[in-house]
Amino acid sequence: YAGSHEALNVTGIYRTQWVGLEGSPNTANIYAHTPIGKALGVGFSFVNDKIGPISYSSPNLSLSYAIKIKKSLKLAFGASAKLNHYQGDLTILQATDGGDSFLATAPQSTNELNFGFGTYLYSDKYYFGFSVPDLLTDKIDNLYPGSTNEILQKHFYFIAGTIFDIADGLKLKPSVSYKFTKNAPSSLDLSAQFLLK
Repeated sequence: YAGSHEALNVTGIYRTQWVGLEGSPNTANIYAHTPIGKALGVGFSFVNDKIGPISYSSPNLSLSYAIKIKKSLKLAFGASAKLNHYQGDLTILQATDGGDSFLATAPQSTNELNFGFGTYLYSDKYYFGFSVPDLLTDKIDNLYPGSTNEILQKHFYFIAGTIFDIADGLKLKPSVSYKFTKNAPSSLDLSAQFLLK
């Protein structure tokens, strides 16, 4: 997807949930991508996620190469590398049973390098995509010893969309996104946008 807009694109998102509750989740995300020449694209993103005593941050660098199939149809292949930084200060938690050695001895942070891959077929009228942002499974049991649940699983994403001309200066853009991962329910999102002028 990096470079597919054929111009520099910068986006920032901030999301907070359960406002007013101590340790409530919040996420900050900034990403940018731009083409380099006719076939290459480069992108950068940074995500910071925090919930309770645990925080996660990830700088990510992406590169893409697009092949022109027809005049307005391109097929792009992308790869990414990122550093997943996990940090948890479990000592601030109050245990139901006092003297819990797990909370006192858990390490503060860990870093995991990961890689991603994706492909993106797009034109002025439609697009299809598939990606696996984390090809490796992050095992962060060194941060939470003995825990078998603290593992980042591979997620598989499929996207598709198209654009319909409804009237002069008005277009409809429906899209679909499907996410699948092991040991969790799959997710299907349907959406539509109206594009004015």
